[in-house]
This record gives sequence, C-alpha cells and structure tokens, in this order.
Amino acid sequence: MWATRARLNEIEERLHKAERELSSMKLEWEDVQEKVARSLRRNRQAVVDLQKRDEEAEEPPTSEGDGTAQGFLTPRQKAVQQSILRQRGAVRGREQ
Repeated sequence: MWATRARLNEIEERLHKAERELSSMKLEWEDVQEKVARSLRRNRQAVVDLQKRDEEAEEPPTSEGDGTAQGFLTPRQKAVQQSILRQRGAVRGREQ
C-alpha cells in the first residue's frame, strides 16, 4: 500500500510539473506571437511609408513653365519679376 501511495504521489508531482511547464510554454508562445504581430505591423507601415515616399519622388513639379526660375513663380512674383526686368532693360538702354 505504501508503494502504491508513493507511486501515486510521484505521478501526481510529474503531472503538476508537466502542467506548469505547459502553462509556461503557452505564455512564451503568446509572447512570440505578440512580437511577430508587432514586427509585421512595423514592416507593413515601413512599406506604406516607402511607397508614399516613392510616389512623392516620382511626381513632377506642380508648377507651370519650363523649369526656369520664372516657371516656378506665382503669378504675382512673375509680374514683379517682369517689372524688374523691364526696369533693368530701360537702365541698360540708357547706359549704352
């Protein structure tokens, strides 16, 4: 009877130990799943950011003109520039 009782206690201890280890493994697995999910979200966001950056880099300038300084000016800036150029032309014409 003592032998069966000792054997039963040993089996119960082994069962409790296995249950604790299983519980520990489950927690560890949940941590791994959380880390993988976080990494995937981070990677997905990095891909989106890179795609946006690529799209912005591919877009041509939104201004009018041929790329000269005048082509990138607002209408008001163009008018002022034309006025300055006319004045310079008038001054140069007198100097010659």
